[in-house]
Amino acid sequence: LIALGSAATIGTILIITNTLEETADERLLAYQQQIYTEIRDLEARLLRRSNLLELSYILDRTYKTDSLEELARIESLNDESLVSEGMKARYISPNAIKDHPDLALAKLLELAQTSRKPQIRFTTDIGTHPALTVVRPILIGNRVAQHIVIQATMGMEYLFKISAPLNLKTALYDLGGSLLVGSHAEHDFMELTPEIMEEVFSGRNVFVSQDKFLKRRDIFYAIPLGTTDMLIVLLEMPLADISTISGALATRSAFSILLAMLIGGYIYYRMISQILSPAQSMMLATKAIGDGNLKYRIENIPSGEFGELASAFNNMMQNISAMYDETIEKERELTKAQEQLRYKDILEEKNQAIETANNELKD
Repeated sequence: LIALGSAATIGTILIITNTLEETADERLLAYQQQIYTEIRDLEARLLRRSNLLELSYILDRTYKTDSLEELARIESLNDESLVSEGMKARYISPNAIKDHPDLALAKLLELAQTSRKPQIRFTTDIGTHPALTVVRPILIGNRVAQHIVIQATMGMEYLFKISAPLNLKTALYDLGGSLLVGSHAEHDFMELTPEIMEEVFSGRNVFVSQDKFLKRRDIFYAIPLGTTDMLIVLLEMPLADISTISGALATRSAFSILLAMLIGGYIYYRMISQILSPAQSMMLATKAIGDGNLKYRIENIPSGEFGELASAFNNMMQNISAMYDETIEKERELTKAQEQLRYKDILEEKNQAIETANNELKD
């Protein structure tokens, strides 16, 4: 019973654990889509803003002398809109690339100038904060006339802002598996292993459980940036509430199984007692008969086969006792008869001796 109860308890806990993990995975997949949408939406807004800045630049060059006030107003509106969306932009001339002090930005500018297409990167070494950076070359004819560098801060505050309402912790990794930024400064985010990176690069979502008893559940997945870059995103969901539910269900399950074991044990004890009690009565009766007590009878006769056996045993003992009493009575009568015969013989011998003595006196 203990083994069966333990196995049932462990099985129940495993089923609960698997069910809760599946539930957590479904929630993580839903949250993944929201975070994915947030980041891709930020990328789309950066591209739209860079496109507007490009048009503004072209208009400025084309109508430089005709409507300076209007162009200034448009540029002011662009600046205000950028600030309101947490973005900042600047123009960098192609001639300034070679001697640019920021090597990472210079490399990105060269790539944009060579490809003549917008380049999108998540950067931690361009500017003062981690940011999503777009470098757009402005083409006038076949010549790159200018570069627009526009950035949206995507550091800890941004990740915390999009993660906190979902009760998540979010981290971003580069293609080498190095942690770029996380939503919580003091949190120990999981390290990327080569096995996880291989699955993520193949386009799969990777689920990982951390600590024992379902403390945290993670999902790793990739978000493409433009056509040449990619971010690896970690979403971490604390499972303290789910673990509490799991523990409560497991405790109730264990209590129910323990109660069932106690009830089953009592029933088992009663059944064994019903089987063993008649057998013990038979053993006591046999021992009593062995000790010569032919008057012993089984008093508590149960129902069923043992009852029939006990009744037959009592009947047998009744017959044996009657036969024994009859035998004793016959032995007593025989002894009495033998005593009478012996007394009669003695009396006859005495009478004969007296008669002989009388005859001798007469003579």
